[in-house]
Amino acid sequence: MAVRKEETLMTLSRQYVPAVGARVTLRTWEDYGKVTGKPCNWSCFTVREVRPETDCVTIEHYNAGDTGEFYAAHLSQIKAPIGWQSQYTIYCKPEQVDNALSWFARGIVVRQSHDMSGSMPTAFQPMDNSAAPHWQFPEVTDAVPADECRRVFRVVKVERENVYDVYLVPQTECPYCHGTGKRHVQTIADARKVALSDVLADSELIARLEGYDTQTRLFTCHCIRGGFRTLGRSKRAKLIKEWALQGWDTHYCNYGEHSFWERTRETVVQDWDE
Repeated sequence: MAVRKEETLMTLSRQYVPAVGARVTLRTWEDYGKVTGKPCNWSCFTVREVRPETDCVTIEHYNAGDTGEFYAAHLSQIKAPIGWQSQYTIYCKPEQVDNALSWFARGIVVRQSHDMSGSMPTAFQPMDNSAAPHWQFPEVTDAVPADECRRVFRVVKVERENVYDVYLVPQTECPYCHGTGKRHVQTIADARKVALSDVLADSELIARLEGYDTQTRLFTCHCIRGGFRTLGRSKRAKLIKEWALQGWDTHYCNYGEHSFWERTRETVVQDWDE
């Protein structure tokens, strides 16, 4: 998306530099007194000139319209928009890492969410394809050119797993697999009191068997599901410590009857360049 000139943000040593025509405020009450030389409420100003060589801007007091009152302010006195940062971290799923890294050569646009109740406060997009992705991201907060992306952005891969899907804890007292985590289809035939050939002929049943091996006729025993939850505290704590050594953070997600255990691991794929 082509960003209008008045909305374009420049980057100068990662000091926020407002564009000419942008509406800004000052950072602190003291800054208002220093800039205007008189008591002032939380007024808005319109940027009329940017002077990068002196790190200063010329601003005009705005009060439901232009007032003709001009002031000089240092860039450090200008309040950056919500969401603007000197450096950013992009968190993504493992399958999204390569796509995120490809943006570094294209430049990256940052958009801050305007939905205060949303769970995704910031959106990142490649600069050459930066149309608003959703109504809650209407404005460009920051635009970083390709030659600065490695200094401004880092990429973190986030792995998230439901512990029930880890399948590490078979139940030793299981009468079907006897703690091995694998059971033979013969156990199904015995439970149904039918011949093994009848079970193998049931293609729908075989398709539902998780981890089924056509050579050994073994499949994953159902006792492994939920095994973590049924462990005693000491065994569970031991397993959590083992996972922690591998970088996993294990925690309980309390959603009433739908509660579950989850583990997450964050890995820095691309760190900030010095």
